Parts: sequence; C-alpha cells; structure tokens
Amino acid sequence: MVIGFAILFSAQLHPALLGMSVWLIYGVPLAIGVVGLLLVNRGRISVVGDVVRAGGNSFDVREVASVEELDVPNTRRAIGPEGDPSAWAFTRPWIHTSVKVVSTMDDPPYFLISSRHPTELAAAIVAAAETHSD
Repeated sequence: MVIGFAILFSAQLHPALLGMSVWLIYGVPLAIGVVGLLLVNRGRISVVGDVVRAGGNSFDVREVASVEELDVPNTRRAIGPEGDPSAWAFTRPWIHTSVKVVSTMDDPPYFLISSRHPTELAAAIVAAAETHSD
C-alpha cells in the first residue's frame, strides 16, 4: 500500500516536474516508502528470563495474571471498540492475531501483543511466568 501511494504521489508530481528524470520522480518516493516499511517492521518480540520485550517496551512475567490467544475477530475487538485505552499495545496492522496478557497491576490492565504465532508466544510467556513465580 505504501508503494502504491508513492507511485500515485509520483504520478501527481510528474507533470509538474517535466524537466527532471523520470527515475528521480518515481525512485525517490519509492525508496522513502521502502525504507519506511523496513523501519516500521523493526519491532521484535522476545521472552528472555523473566522479561517480555515487545518493540521498545517490556514487562516482568511476575505481573502476569493470565494469558489469552486472540484470533482475528477478537484481536480486532481488543484493538478497537472493546479495547481499554489505558492498555499497553504493541500491534502491527498487517498481523491479525495477538496475545492478551492480563496484568496483576491496575496500570496497565493488560498487554496486547500482535503475533503471527500467538500459540507459541502465549506458551513462552506462561512458561516464563511459571518458572519465575514466587
């Protein structure tokens, strides 16, 4: 979609910039779009020791009350109308499944992490929580 917008943007510029090279008119917006996609996709999810990291944030597995895998419709509801604005979310629009980690703390009430492999992520969080429980 980003590349499509870059092409449409370039097509709008093309008539106004007739003196410039076509490669420059189309290449620069496309390159910016590709770099933007690469930067957006940099976020990683990991469960190491007693810490779950998603993007630039992390939480301790000792704060986990329950873990729930969410399918596509439930992920949409959790992100949208049924979601809590005070919840912590690491979501990416092109990943349609997620894991909801309910916190023992009130702030945030839960963590929502989008994942292509929600079963494996949920199992890793549960295993880490059981290993590090007091």
